[in-house]
Amino acid sequence: MLKQNIFVLFLFIIAFFNVNIHGEFIKQVYTSKLQASSVVTPQIFSTDATGIMVCILDRISSVKSIYCDLQHDVFVGSYRSYEEISRISIYKGAFNTEGVVLFNFTNQNQPRITDTFYFENGVGGSNAFELLDDFLNGNWYVQIHTIDNPDGEIRGQIEKQYNAFSLMDIQQTIPHSTASNANGVAIGQFTRQNPKDQMILDLFHTAQEPIGISVNEGAFGQVGGTVGFAVSAFSPVERFEIDYFKDESSDFLEDLQYLSVLTERNPKGAIRGQLEAIDYIPHVDATASLKPENVFPEGTLSDASGCALISYRCENRELRYFIYHTVENPIQAYIHIGDEDESGPFLFTLSSFESPIYGFEILTKQDEFLLRNNNLYFTIRSEEYPEGDGEIRGQLTNENKYWSYLVSTQIVPVKTNKHIGCAIFNDIDFDDNGIFEVDYEIHHSVPGDVTTIIKQGREGENTIFTVDVLEDDDSPIESNSDDTRTLKLDETLYSDLNKNHLYVEIISGDEYQQSTIGMIRGQINVIDPCTNFIDYQFTPDDEGTPTTFYYNIFSYTFATPTTYEVPTAEASMITISILTKTFILLLAIFIII
Repeated sequence: MLKQNIFVLFLFIIAFFNVNIHGEFIKQVYTSKLQASSVVTPQIFSTDATGIMVCILDRISSVKSIYCDLQHDVFVGSYRSYEEISRISIYKGAFNTEGVVLFNFTNQNQPRITDTFYFENGVGGSNAFELLDDFLNGNWYVQIHTIDNPDGEIRGQIEKQYNAFSLMDIQQTIPHSTASNANGVAIGQFTRQNPKDQMILDLFHTAQEPIGISVNEGAFGQVGGTVGFAVSAFSPVERFEIDYFKDESSDFLEDLQYLSVLTERNPKGAIRGQLEAIDYIPHVDATASLKPENVFPEGTLSDASGCALISYRCENRELRYFIYHTVENPIQAYIHIGDEDESGPFLFTLSSFESPIYGFEILTKQDEFLLRNNNLYFTIRSEEYPEGDGEIRGQLTNENKYWSYLVSTQIVPVKTNKHIGCAIFNDIDFDDNGIFEVDYEIHHSVPGDVTTIIKQGREGENTIFTVDVLEDDDSPIESNSDDTRTLKLDETLYSDLNKNHLYVEIISGDEYQQSTIGMIRGQINVIDPCTNFIDYQFTPDDEGTPTTFYYNIFSYTFATPTTYEVPTAEASMITISILTKTFILLLAIFIII
């Protein structure tokens, strides 16, 4: 009874405080599938054991770390015991090579092991930056050693071969599961198909007496209808296939589906976890072009540049950002308040300043208004430009029509590398011959001579039809104003552009000559801001320009271009609201207990 009451209280807290827990593109997730055939040294004891692992990189904190969750069946169904595992280690090493030990898991004598490892100088003879580079480029692997196979029983490269995952436990189940310490790990491959998309999942779990596996619609804390179901549920589960309709695919990409293992005792779910997309931005509300000439008032002499993508959730006012830049010695990054022709105060200090920058902030209603009206901007300060608007600056704007997030997971088949980029596009002209002109700005981290190709094709497809070839040695790759370097599209291609059926691919010089696939790729998508729930009221000045906007509890007036009146009423109301909710929460705890 006490457990049920505590769980009811947990749900009450989530609902009452509007907690929204979900996966974000700011997570950097790598996966591994362990098998005996990947072990380099010949084995003494033959085995058909397997395992899967999910590692999540914390790229927000100043000290980088990864959390890894590993499940395996090395001793399931055999006469051996878990005590015969001698070591589970993560190594630095490429595929099919013997590597150097970096980390050892603790508490390895069980079917599920979790641990957190830090990128610190001296680990494996590398510094922290070298460790991170090796990890991002897929040069780590995990290996389980046993007494029977001291040189390795099963092994798997840690890389980007899957684009979906789920970490399952009893805490996420509704109604609350009675299973004791059960958990699970799943990795999946989502592919675009015609007429239906497809998800293929591999799953390990420790639930007893399973009767089925289910994928359902629903965010964290919600229960929804069934999308896919499998009766064969004993661990390990291989190739659980689900066919998606287009709206179901969209739900997956928005992290609005969950995976459950059903059992005799818990037919609605013994364990559950959100099914999350890896390295995917479902929609973008605003973009920014960071350049030295944008720095107020006179610009800087820097050669650095950058771009930013903003994804905003209206339901909880969460702003998530991705910034790629080439500032050599950054010291800080900020979001400011201000128009493009003024220098304004800080609103937020960003999570980090080394490129790429990922993070999120929760906005107030006032902040949201500024975002919607293009009154926010990014700055990157450096050792050379440590003050004011820094070395480069970019206004957040919803006026660019298209965007692209360039990563190796969009390459078909998927590649594992650290390279990344973003691109911004906008319509500029339409002539009498039915030709649409689109300008572009493409930023990326691929070194050396590269070729940038615009191709016609849907996400997950490789096509041979090339729309344009943009040969340029250095990032950024930009159109110009004299009409000689713009993207020119006929009506069919322009229609494809607005259906998200064009993509950008960055190919290194050698790969382009050999007609191979690129290093990174990104679908060109239409800006798709979320629905704004706030009903703003405007008071126009004599010229009809809104100078003041009102919320229910305060007004905000732009007094001068560089002076902002900070409202205190909302802060007071928020404080009162939190105190009220806290009192009610304490009362609920007293009643339940």
